[in-house]
Amino acid sequence: MLQYLSPHLIRDFRLFKVFDDAEADAMSVDAIHDERGYREIRRALARLTIWRATKPDIQIRDVDLAGDRCLVLSHAVHNGIELDNTSAHAVMSISRRCGATASRLEERDATTDQVLKLTKPSSGPDQPSRGLTRTALSTYD
Repeated sequence: MLQYLSPHLIRDFRLFKVFDDAEADAMSVDAIHDERGYREIRRALARLTIWRATKPDIQIRDVDLAGDRCLVLSHAVHNGIELDNTSAHAVMSISRRCGATASRLEERDATTDQVLKLTKPSSGPDQPSRGLTRTALSTYD
């Protein structure tokens, strides 16, 4: 992307970069058709093609193997973009299907490692395990 997007194409397509801060009331134009602006527009478009920038980074952070098999998942939040509630609960559902009787999802700032949001399962820890056992048995019958 960086090598193919020339200043001529940026001018022809009338591209510019807008900064949308969640804390601010209005958006601002960050880069326009000048030398510094061309570089910033190219970098911003190239960042959109990076896998990490478009897909959530969710990893297993901890697991309690000796106790209740609680799985602690961690989502690295980049640029302040957190998971919405539907996506967070979908991740929790997948962890139950993988055998975790209980799990929690921590959303952590990627730079400071500070916990921004914590999602716990909406049902009790016994209910998912019973459902998982029935599902597992039905797939092997």
